[in-house]
Amino acid sequence: MEEKKRRLDFIDMMKGVLIVLMVIGHTNSPYTSFIYLFHMGAFFIISGFLYNDSKYTIKSYIKKQIKGLLLPYFVVNILFLIFARIINKFLKMNVFFNIPTIKSFLLYSQRVDIGDATWFLLVLFYSSILSAILLKCKKKINLKYTILVLFFISVIINQNRILLPYMLDLSFYGTLYFLIGFIIKEYNIISRIDNNVYIFFISIGIMYYFFKISYIPISWAGRDFRMPFDIFICLSGTYLVYLFSKIMINLNLGIEQIKLLGRKSLSIMIFHFLGFRLCFYLLYNMGYVNLNQISTLILESKYPFWPLVIVFGLLISLVIDNMISLSNRAYLIILGRKIISESKFKRNIKIQMRYYSNNSILLLVIVLFIFNLWVLTKFNFFMFNDYSILKIIKYSSLKEILFNQSSSTGLIFLKFIYELFKLNYEYHHLILLFIHIMTSIGVYKLSKNLFESKKIAFYSGIIFGMWPISTMTFLSDSFILDLLVGFFSILILNIFIILENKSKKMKFLYSGLIIILYYLGLKSKETIIILPLILLIYEILKSIKYKKNKVSFLTIILNIITVLCLKMILSLKAANIIFDIKNSHHHTFKIINLIKNFCKYIILYFDINNSSFTYTKVSFISLFFILIIILFLLYYIFIKKENYRYQIIWIIGNIVVVLVPVLFNSEQYKLYLYLPSIFLSIIFAIFFENIIKIVKLKMKYDIFIVLVFLIIVNFFYGGRGFRDHWKHLSIRNYNSYKALEKLNISENSISNFYIDNVISEDNVFSHSSDSILKMLYGKNINVEINSKQNYDLTKEYMYLSYNNLNGDIKVKKYILPKIDSVSPNEIKKGVKFNLYNNKSVIIVEGSNILKNSKLVINNTELSDTVVAGKIMTAFLPNNFYDKTQILQLRIKNKYTNNVVYSEKKEIIVKD
Repeated sequence: MEEKKRRLDFIDMMKGVLIVLMVIGHTNSPYTSFIYLFHMGAFFIISGFLYNDSKYTIKSYIKKQIKGLLLPYFVVNILFLIFARIINKFLKMNVFFNIPTIKSFLLYSQRVDIGDATWFLLVLFYSSILSAILLKCKKKINLKYTILVLFFISVIINQNRILLPYMLDLSFYGTLYFLIGFIIKEYNIISRIDNNVYIFFISIGIMYYFFKISYIPISWAGRDFRMPFDIFICLSGTYLVYLFSKIMINLNLGIEQIKLLGRKSLSIMIFHFLGFRLCFYLLYNMGYVNLNQISTLILESKYPFWPLVIVFGLLISLVIDNMISLSNRAYLIILGRKIISESKFKRNIKIQMRYYSNNSILLLVIVLFIFNLWVLTKFNFFMFNDYSILKIIKYSSLKEILFNQSSSTGLIFLKFIYELFKLNYEYHHLILLFIHIMTSIGVYKLSKNLFESKKIAFYSGIIFGMWPISTMTFLSDSFILDLLVGFFSILILNIFIILENKSKKMKFLYSGLIIILYYLGLKSKETIIILPLILLIYEILKSIKYKKNKVSFLTIILNIITVLCLKMILSLKAANIIFDIKNSHHHTFKIINLIKNFCKYIILYFDINNSSFTYTKVSFISLFFILIIILFLLYYIFIKKENYRYQIIWIIGNIVVVLVPVLFNSEQYKLYLYLPSIFLSIIFAIFFENIIKIVKLKMKYDIFIVLVFLIIVNFFYGGRGFRDHWKHLSIRNYNSYKALEKLNISENSISNFYIDNVISEDNVFSHSSDSILKMLYGKNINVEINSKQNYDLTKEYMYLSYNNLNGDIKVKKYILPKIDSVSPNEIKKGVKFNLYNNKSVIIVEGSNILKNSKLVINNTELSDTVVAGKIMTAFLPNNFYDKTQILQLRIKNKYTNNVVYSEKKEIIVKD
């Protein structure tokens, strides 16, 4: 039994790995051509490996395959036909082209493009039936000769390009690999080659040779084969996937997640193209892809979004699988299998609830990702008002930032993001969103470990992930410090909770990890100093409950570090910890300030009418929320005393909200509530869970709770108003950035910028007026904003005007380029000079040069002009110096609507 379970584990792992590879291969990723070498053949090999010829008669096996493969093929494709027509009509655009009729599908197997991957079901049906028939006759025929015959038939079909209806021609290839899989199991070949180093290196060598040295394109759907090399390549690739799966199982790395994908491989194969199409539609609406991409099956290679498309393909497939599984009968018809036996069908709802509960994290990730997709719009400009950090990141090396004692963790993190993605800020947002979702999962795990309730865990994770206080932290790179503090804190809390059940050795290792995470948190933002106090309170309250005087050595160490850090903060000598330690928000421990700010922060958290960053005025809606929640929880937690851990969270949550404003009590910024939101969301989740119990509200699905919060966030003025305000600012600054980028100035060629009419707040020149221009065009730039002084027009300058409504920036006065020196300034007739590739090169040093500037000689533009800062070079054609003359050299600057020239510089061509 154990052996059978182990075998099924590695099969699920292999299927999981292969289905992910298939999805990657369909995204036009850089790895597509490699994956196509073996992935489809591997699926047929696994199918053959799983076949049990003694379990079925031919009749029963055909019946099983009709239900499991043929029925889903027809049902899914007919549903896709109907779905495609409805979507095209509803959206009033051609999301799907050339939609066939049901008749043409049935007669000619014409499918909607999102159903293209279902060809595998049809071919596997033929191959499995043909293989079953051959295997039933294996006593009468030699299986090895049968495989040889199938091989020659496949070669003949491939060489003569024979195409049979309903893809029957592919059944011979499929049967060949199916039988190979059966032979591998029948003769126990795996045990013979399991740890064979020679087979490993041979497989590596084959894959490397046919991918890197002599590439062979293989495509099942395109009938592109290269027999017999295909077989060796496929076997090598399948063996390497097997070894990878085995290693993952031995290391226990992500095996449950990969096995889940393996068990859902049929759903992913069928529905991943639908996930792709949804992703393309969202990318189009955010302005990242053109209209043609929506109706295209695979992402065009010019777009770099294939990792996002992979995520969508997998997640949407799993969501659809979960939706279909609500009905046992629907699952049987659409996907060809039962999720529960008929005897348990009447208890389907309860079983499904348990099923969904086990997939709470997946549901949490999907909801949070989809809900926060608006953040990824291209107009959500990534450093919406503070570009000083990016200036540091661009002009400091990684070594300088890493070994600078004053560098925050956030600065180091942003440096890595910049090195990876430069100014492609969409990826910046994606990384920040990923951290927020991971923190939300951490909140889920913490609640689950504390209360052993998946309901409370799910509620707290979804509240934290979707509540307006939290969602702003991943809007901009500027907020990375708050985001990282929340991330490090939730990691520390989760590790600390599980320490009790670890061995001494593991406790020591985990304690070291917690100290490192705490240090990284301190290097992010000092609000994390409340964390050791939280751990101390947790241990004290727990000791009181169990009447044990025990505070861990780790907690003592962390609190000592906190006291030392707090002492530095209060003495304002902590500039070596983080950059903003001396900001104006740090005040004193006055009791009146604590009480006042505690009230304001609590109101700010629950004030869903508040669309601004800060506390504005008392909202009766928020006061009502607060009053109801406080009264209920005080009664339920301290009078009924149902769960002592509720009391702990209540006390800790209040202390956190009190202490955070100690450090920031001049303004009540929502960002400072990111860390307290962890505990407030858990308290709120406890409230929800117990309200449902008391009123006996039959909330059958967690999704209903999610919908409640979606409505709150989307339709109340606060959430809607905040998004609209943010988008307005971001679009304005996006326009400014693009306008400055279009100036096309060569780096360091212009030193002075004069910008007029900058009135609005939160523009690209806020905080540090020269940062954005230095980031774009060189670190030696001087910027004057609304200067009343007379401009020094003798220097290199550019005079710009800012539009406060839409953020556009226009050149107010077009500057003339200037030639400082020319090499050579005299040319001997017919004699080549400054040779490069045996061509004469003219070199010009100047100023006020744009990236698209051109050198012009005697009114002829030199098209091969190269600009590098203040230096311009171009090849000079022979006809310009084959006779005695004076050449007139100028620099041409082309702006959007204007062309200006420098003064002429003469070059003499003499005998």
